[in-house]
Formats: sequence, C-alpha cells, structure tokens
Amino acid sequence: MQLTQVALLLAWLTSRVNVLAAPGLENSHHVNSNINSDYEYSSVTTEANFLSQEERKMIQEMIKSVYHPLPPRTMMITKKEGFGRTSRLIRLPSQMTCPRGQMLDFTGQCVGVWNQSSLNQWNVLPDLVIEEIFGYLDIKEKYYASLVCSNWAYMFKSPRVWRKFILDDATLTRRKFNYFLGYQRVLDHLRTSVFLYKVADHIRSIFIHPMTNFFNMYEFMNMASSYVEREPGVLSMIHTLRFTFSCHLAHETRDENIFGTGGEILRGLKRFMNALPALQNLELNDLLLDNADARHLLDELCYSNCHKLRTLRLVNVSKEPCPLMHVGIFVALRELWLSPVTIGDEVVVLLGSSKVRDLIIYQDKHSEEAPPVNRKSWKKCAGNNPELRVHLLIQGPSVRRDHIWQPGAPVASVIYETPTSRISPWGLMTVVENYSQTLRAFGHVGAPHFQSPKKFSERFDSMLVLLCRSCRQLETLVIRERVSTCTLLLMASSATSLRRFIVRRNAVVLRNDWPANPEWTPVFRQWLKRNSRSYERTEAEIGNGIGHVGWKMLPDVRFKAVKLDVRQFPLDKKTTSTSSCFQTSSRQQDAVINAFVTRHVPVMERRSTAQFLTDACQLSRYPDMAITNNMAYTEKVLCEVENS
Repeated sequence: MQLTQVALLLAWLTSRVNVLAAPGLENSHHVNSNINSDYEYSSVTTEANFLSQEERKMIQEMIKSVYHPLPPRTMMITKKEGFGRTSRLIRLPSQMTCPRGQMLDFTGQCVGVWNQSSLNQWNVLPDLVIEEIFGYLDIKEKYYASLVCSNWAYMFKSPRVWRKFILDDATLTRRKFNYFLGYQRVLDHLRTSVFLYKVADHIRSIFIHPMTNFFNMYEFMNMASSYVEREPGVLSMIHTLRFTFSCHLAHETRDENIFGTGGEILRGLKRFMNALPALQNLELNDLLLDNADARHLLDELCYSNCHKLRTLRLVNVSKEPCPLMHVGIFVALRELWLSPVTIGDEVVVLLGSSKVRDLIIYQDKHSEEAPPVNRKSWKKCAGNNPELRVHLLIQGPSVRRDHIWQPGAPVASVIYETPTSRISPWGLMTVVENYSQTLRAFGHVGAPHFQSPKKFSERFDSMLVLLCRSCRQLETLVIRERVSTCTLLLMASSATSLRRFIVRRNAVVLRNDWPANPEWTPVFRQWLKRNSRSYERTEAEIGNGIGHVGWKMLPDVRFKAVKLDVRQFPLDKKTTSTSSCFQTSSRQQDAVINAFVTRHVPVMERRSTAQFLTDACQLSRYPDMAITNNMAYTEKVLCEVENS
C-alpha cells in the first residue's frame, strides 16, 4: 500500500514540474544559510514554488501517512555532586512538524528552514555552550554526545572538555566474571593507560567519588603515580584534588557500619598527592583515620606544596580528637575546612600567625563530638589575625545535633543545612551572648521535615527579634519555620544592617499576635496592625526597610534552591543595597544631629545623646526602638532632618 502511494505521488509530481524532490524524503544534514524568502526547502528546486498552498499541504499529508515518525531519542545530561546524582533530560525529537509545516529529520535539524526559527538546531550551538554541556557528562556519555553531529564530534577533542575528571565505580572499567560474586567491574589497565597518555595533559581537576570497589581506586592511584614517575611533568597542571572515602555500608545492613581507611589505601593516596606538584585545592573527606595515621597524613604534602596550597578541606579525617598541626605550615593558605575533632588550642594559635581568611568548622553525620577551644586561644588568634572569619556549618539529611559552639571565636556565620534542625532558644541565646559583635549571617536552609508549632507561646518569634536587635552587623537572615507577619516587620525594623532577608512564604502566618509593648508609640502600633493584615503590605514595608524594593517571600520551590556560600560574608557593598530610611546623606544627617545636640543638650550628656540620635535616625520609621526618656529628642531631630 505504501509503495503504491509513493508511485502515485511521484507520477503526479512529475506531471506538475520537471525536477522535484519532496520535502522530507531526502536525509539532509546541512542548513541552507542563503535564505532570502520567508522559508524554503533545501531539497526542493525553485520550480517547487509553482505549487499552490493546498497542493503543498496535500503532499505533506501524503508523506506523513507513508513515513511514520520515529520515537524520540533522549540524551542524559548528569551532574554528580557528593553522594547524590541529579540529572536533567534533553529530548531530541526524531521527526515532528515545525511551524508552517516544515519537517524535521532524525538529527533535529530542519529540512525546510525558516529564517526566524531556531528549533532544535543542536549543530549550531556555540563552542562554549557545547563545552559546558560536555562538562556535565562522564566519559561514556561524552562519547555518545559526540555522535550528535560533526561539530559535537570536533568538540569532543577539545582540551577544555577534559579539564575535570571524575572517578567512580564505572569509570575506565570492564566486566569480569567472578565464580563467587558473579560479574564485577574491574579496572581496565589498557584503557586507563591509553586515557592517561592522551588526556592527562588536559586534566585540571580530579574528583574521586565514594567507591565500593576499593581495589579499583587503589589501582588507579598507583597507575597515575607510576605514570608521573616515568614521565615527569605529565600531571603538573592539576590544581584540584577531591577525595571522598566510602566509609559506610548503608546498602548492606539496616544499621550503618562506619569504618575508616588506612594501610595500603592511605599509602597510595599519599603517593598520589605527592605526584601533583601544582596542587592548590585539596579536599579529603571521611577518611576516619586513627590518631597515629592522622598525625602523619600531610607530611609529604608539606614538603612539596607548602607554598602553593590555597584551599584545604579536612573533614572527618580522624575518629577521635586529634589536632592537625600541619595547617599552620602552608604559608599561602586562604581557606580552611576542619572538623571539630581536628581543632585544638595549638591549631588556633597557629592560625593567628597565618594568612587564613575563612575557617569553616564543618559537621555532618560522621563528625564526632569534641570539646570546644579555649576562649583565650581564640582571643589571641583574633588579635594576631584580625581578618580571620570563622563559619559554623552543619550539613546532612539526618543530622540532629547542634553546633559545637566556640566561645570567643570571631564567628561570622551560623548555617544549618539539615532538614531536621530546629530553632532552639539555647542556641539563639548562645549566638547572642558570644557572637553579637561579629555575626553577619544566620539561617536554616532547605525544606524542613518537621511541623512547626502554631501558637505564639510555643514559637520562638521573640528569640528571632532578639537576635536581630542584638547582632548589629547581621546582613543575611534565612527563616523557614512558622512566624507571623508582625514578627517579620519587627525583625526588619530591628536589624539595621540587614541586606538579604529570605523567608519561606508557606510558613508565614497572617496575624498580629504580639502583645502590646509599653515602649511602642500609638503611631507605631497602628502601623504594625495595619501592615500585618496583608502579605502585600508586609512585603512592601520590609522591602522599604531593608532597601530592596520589590522584596518578596519565596515559595517552597525557590526556597529549596537557596544556597548560602559562607565564604561570601561579609557581603559586597556594591552588589547589595544597604537599608536606609532617609534620603539624606550620612554627612548631612550627622551635621544636623551635632547642631541639635549643641543647642539643646547639656555638655555632659552630648556624647551619649548624639549616639542615641544617630540610631534613632536610622530607625526613624520604627519608633519602637527608641527609648522612652529620649522620645522628645527623637521627634525634634526627625523634624529637623526632614526640614533639612
């Protein structure tokens, strides 16, 4: 039946024009760049323009009835981060109808090209975009992606595509039958040697993910180290190494069996690190070594990279408290990640004499408890290194513990990235008592896996307002638990330096549930009552208060995507606008305050009154922050500032 329809179609077309090829019958892979008309077919001669619109539609319908569309091809673009695996699909339709009846061949390119359409033209993507796509793929997926077209095959050989190398259980392996365990994935030595010979010069970063087959990991590190010893300078361009040891067997038993590394694997790792002379960023995660092995972990690295290493991450490298003194030897170190078990009084004193700017104390489900560092050591460290900023960070899906607080430390941020962590009054009081002068960021990130209390007496709204009032340098605040709109208005009015306020909308209650405060004026009480009745008014007032017009609460989809980088605090003044309640400049405001104090205040009280009036001007829209005894001074100063 199909052959008969094709024969009739060709006979009818021959009677209409001399030479004619039906659109879609020819498997064309090239796009005609010289297009003068609205659209034209690259496989049809100019004599096809004599066909009417009805005849063209009839030809396309007959072609569709003969050639059925093929099922769409899918291409997986995966990005591996940590233990998870997130993927997104790009579907390449094999054959479909373009706008104005154009046909698509199996490569996704238009056979009949319209000059205003760029539908599925994967072959004409810029080289930088193709390199970015290849960066998310492993070796096998890169090969499959190179089969899309000739341009992608050419980019497969680009050096930028191979800058990042990821080693996991399926990388550079082959199947081998084991009579006891069946088929197993073992390292293919021939394939690995060929890969190192051709691609080793292009690699800049190596990421070794948690592997269940320790022998493959050990063999790869030995092969790479031996290759460097035979051919010096092969891996001299690698600047980043991330090694994460698989220290749990959660897939075998219900209760996790935690174990550490050591022995030959540790020797192979130290030999591999010593073979990278240009190493600048080093991450060692979940080694869980004994104290004897942990003390000598970085001995060889101190000789070879003591003046080059800039970022060092040592997370859970020991099972028991074991201070690592090596961190004070790296003279160029700027960023340091440590677990509480590897921090001691001696380490903190050494950091005071270094150039470290960011110290991140990291905790997860494998972190062990450790005593905090002495307050005197932190005070001495902060005096010798005033630019040091300490960040407290907790991550993990099942972590229920709180931070190991470091009294006296210059803590700049306290971040919780766990779905089970709650706001605790004891933790907030500890933050207010110890870090009120240095704290710049506080928040709980991610969707919560618990229910917040609904009653005002059971919530911690008053503790959050106390945090905003006490921490005068607080710039970033993330709230995910249930609060009221009245609480948000009080928090925005209390935090004078707040520049990034992230709130989960589904947890905000539309209510004015705060009891009356005798320090509130009737004007402020009416303002609070009026604006807390509407989400739109609350958002508008908070946006005006923090200097961010158009501020909105985030829905759950956007709130889950919020990520806080602890290294960015304090925030850059150029990127985020500061909160301002007046349009007058600070110099003009100070001049008005000084003139008023000189005329109306006695000499003995001028200094304290001037400081109070400065704070009052910054919070002029929120009179609840003003002291009752100085309310008259505040009103007079506000009038003079407005008149000026």
